[in-house]
Amino acid sequence: MTSRYAIYFCPEPETRLWQVASAWLGRDACTDYDTPPIKHLRLQQDDIDAAVAAPSRYGFHATLVAPFELAEHHSEQHLCDALAGFCNSYSPFTTALEVQRLHHFLALAPVVPDPDLDMLAESCLRAFDIFRAPLSSYDRVRRDTPDLNRRQRELLARWGYPYVLDAFRFHMSLTGALPPDLLAPMQSELRALFSDVLRTPVAIAGLTLVKQTDRGRPFKWVRQFSFTDDNVISRRSRSAHA
Repeated sequence: MTSRYAIYFCPEPETRLWQVASAWLGRDACTDYDTPPIKHLRLQQDDIDAAVAAPSRYGFHATLVAPFELAEHHSEQHLCDALAGFCNSYSPFTTALEVQRLHHFLALAPVVPDPDLDMLAESCLRAFDIFRAPLSSYDRVRRDTPDLNRRQRELLARWGYPYVLDAFRFHMSLTGALPPDLLAPMQSELRALFSDVLRTPVAIAGLTLVKQTDRGRPFKWVRQFSFTDDNVISRRSRSAHA
């Protein structure tokens, strides 16, 4: 089975945000170790386990470049070198996040729209598309879900993923799809769990390359790359076209 890679924003592992989120998900994708259950939550452990089953496989993250197989003539080292160069041209910034309901799942998302996050996502998409092998027929069918609109199908055909450019929304998933009766109580518990952590804006200070060696395996970190304080990537208007 061919490995898949993705480029994520992940908090640095020593931050309280990373530690609390990994504890909630039951897995630390940096170390690839399971974490013990959080004991003080007013939720059934079975409900928590079901809620985090999907996001824990990916680890706590925001997707900037969705999982892809490497194109021919590219290697993991080539990808690492390119990501290091990309991050060296970017400066850290901060954004305020909160626990939000997005359709039928819960995630951390910006309190207000953040153009810097959108720009970062578009820059990543365009910079690393050369590393992406064409979608397999399996992945194309899997990602072409019935709920996609025409624009999202156009994006899927061009970029291999439907939620990019004007369809992108920065979020860090905390649950998979939830039954309607669990959305409100779980959102309340998660807001309490993250209340202290999110009192200050979150530092967007680098990008993380992750790898899945087999479709049945979880994603784990390859390497985290820090932005450089002295440099700022050229800002341009966000493109309205794919």
